[in-house]
Amino acid sequence: TLTGSAGFKQYIYGDGTAQYALSAAVDLRRKIGKQSSAGISYRYLNPRGYTPFRFDYTGEYNVINGRLDLRETDRFKLSIYGGFNFGEKDYRWQDISLRTTFSPSDRLLIYASTAYDLNNSRWRAIVNQIRLRLPNQTKLDIGSRYDIERHKFASVKAQLDTSVGKVWHVRANSGWNGYTNQFDYRNIQLVRDLHCWEMALTWSDQQGYWNNKGLSLTLRIKAFPIFDGFGVGQYGQPIDTNVGEIM
Repeated sequence: TLTGSAGFKQYIYGDGTAQYALSAAVDLRRKIGKQSSAGISYRYLNPRGYTPFRFDYTGEYNVINGRLDLRETDRFKLSIYGGFNFGEKDYRWQDISLRTTFSPSDRLLIYASTAYDLNNSRWRAIVNQIRLRLPNQTKLDIGSRYDIERHKFASVKAQLDTSVGKVWHVRANSGWNGYTNQFDYRNIQLVRDLHCWEMALTWSDQQGYWNNKGLSLTLRIKAFPIFDGFGVGQYGQPIDTNVGEIM
């Protein structure tokens, strides 16, 4: 399939200034098999003139991108994409990015991604995600970022959520910082079901702009839930296993 479009916009302002913008877009897509595809897209936007308003500012780009998606089965998916920026002088090539997802069963998922910087001839960090779901409602998520240039893990994060017997529940999370060689945070919570009530014993050890370390005991009524700070960082953000896509 081939689609294309072009546009022209003219802006005139009361102080005598004006600007116009030329735009174009072309997309070429080829289907491969049942679900896989390959495509090339081109985007062009060229403004000229002046606007006295910030909200009317028009960006400028002249970029071509290519992408290959292989996903013939739900068990394995692979994407490769990159691009070239005609408007840049020094860093014209976009990274060649690779992303893959492998799921050998409904209970295990492995995700990995990396990229190669063509402008500086170097590899980006390798990002991994592992998700495990067991029959006893156990959930284990692990995320890591491996620094290829320094040959070390820059970050490793893990989350565990599992039941122990009929009345006990355990939640835990931790984050290891490979550059400082220490844990940014470690949290463990043990929950006991007391029919209409619930008791939670929580141990926390978080580093940041202040150190938060201690042990707390909470007794609460299930029908009237209260704020549970477990799994929340010092800045109020939820703690997860995400380690970012760009280094």
